[in-house]
Amino acid sequence: MRLLSLFLLASTATLPAFFQASPSGQDERPDKPLATGDAKQIDTFLATWLVVEGNNSLALAQLALQKATDPEVKAFAQMMIDDHRPFLQELTPFAGGAASGALRRPDQPNPVQNASLHSDGAFDHVGLIKDLGAQCLSSSRKELDAKQGAEFDRCFMGLAVVGHMRAHDMLTVFQEYASDPLDEVLGEGQETIETHLQKAKDGARKLEGKAVAAHGTTRK
Repeated sequence: MRLLSLFLLASTATLPAFFQASPSGQDERPDKPLATGDAKQIDTFLATWLVVEGNNSLALAQLALQKATDPEVKAFAQMMIDDHRPFLQELTPFAGGAASGALRRPDQPNPVQNASLHSDGAFDHVGLIKDLGAQCLSSSRKELDAKQGAEFDRCFMGLAVVGHMRAHDMLTVFQEYASDPLDEVLGEGQETIETHLQKAKDGARKLEGKAVAAHGTTRK
């Protein structure tokens, strides 16, 4: 549980400026962006964030296909790949040019590129999103690479629970900011995430049960 808590804290440590509270401390989130230009920029931020998160999920699922020993874990990883890829394809047009560099082969992690500054010195929110995503993927892979067998299976499913919880929360909040076309895509994605989250929880519980049973058998 300590590992899951650390990932939850790390995933919420940094947010783009448009999610920050107002100086007065009050929540001033708009129901929908009003200006067309602002709406397009916000959609770019939201879609890019989800594209980076989605590609990280695909990378970890690919790793699970290679290293997992439990058939149900492998089946869950394949389901993630099959269901997440179409969602990412729908998000890509909203991310536009910002998606270049974020959409990579799932089996190849994206190194941190320190892209948080434009050449003119202006702050680059899209670069920050990519850098944070690359760091999160690196940390997750490092944790998984250190594990084998049943321990790997439990760690992967634990990360899957945390990841889908985070994705569910992101989609819930992002729908309040997205344009109507993107909002529709996010709503469809939310249904898939809810299904995956429940399966991840069920899978994690089964693995814990197997571990307890095996431990009890060993002690006898």
